Amino acid sequence: MAVEAKNIQELQALYEKEGDAGKAAYRFLKQYLTINCSELFFTEKAIFVEGGSERILLPSMMLKMDKKHPQGLPLLSQNISIVDGAGSHSKIFAKFIEFIGLKSLVITDIDTYYDEPGDDGKPDHISCPSSASNALYTWNDSLRFFHCRDKNNDCKYFCGLDSTGKTVGYNPKTGTWQPMAGGNIFTAYQYGANGAYGGCSFEDTFIEENKQVIAEHGDCFESLRPKWFTDFKQTADSFTLAQKGIKKKSAFALDILLHDPEVLTASDDNPKNVWSVPHYIEEGLE
Repeated sequence: MAVEAKNIQELQALYEKEGDAGKAAYRFLKQYLTINCSELFFTEKAIFVEGGSERILLPSMMLKMDKKHPQGLPLLSQNISIVDGAGSHSKIFAKFIEFIGLKSLVITDIDTYYDEPGDDGKPDHISCPSSASNALYTWNDSLRFFHCRDKNNDCKYFCGLDSTGKTVGYNPKTGTWQPMAGGNIFTAYQYGANGAYGGCSFEDTFIEENKQVIAEHGDCFESLRPKWFTDFKQTADSFTLAQKGIKKKSAFALDILLHDPEVLTASDDNPKNVWSVPHYIEEGLE
């Protein structure tokens, strides 16, 4: 296999073509890679995750995927680097990804919202599930960057894409990233298809897709506020529990692992109430 040599100064020049903003992005990238993720230079694939919850749970999710696809090359045995806290900031890594030809998965929150008139005359941004009829916009600049979209009704666009449309690549003719067959980045985010619930964040999506597990084991979750968990058992409102009932997101992820019914009550041959990987992450890992 041929090895292609790359000069990091060429990458610096690509960033600095964008002026002061590009120079700042390159300084951040250089510092981040030096301190946190120098292995990205040697990895075969990378997963950029939104935050601590996904980072904590991702190895278990990959294990579940390996069990689901036993004939394939296990994800956990591949040379994959996980970059924490970079999902919604993944656009900063775009030139780097393209420069070294790194096959990447971006797992990020769509963070959808709508506007309503505020008391001061300015619109208030109200978070909502991406499948809500009044969901219009996303706060996620990286999603808009990779799909070359403006803010105009972008929720409808992102929720309407199939898996092919979520794969993006760089077009040197236009100087932009855009959906592209054979692109080396897959953008995984919450969405609702065919009337299904589409989340706003990892937490409400996980709760929605694992309602039975949360309802049965949530009493043991120290990360859940009792009042809101009690309400959830009555209303099954995943969005409200995620927004108001979780004390700390990373603690919620640890509770999921600590009280994993696959470990507590089930064997590999006879699983019972096993939590499932949220569909948008499963789609990206596949």
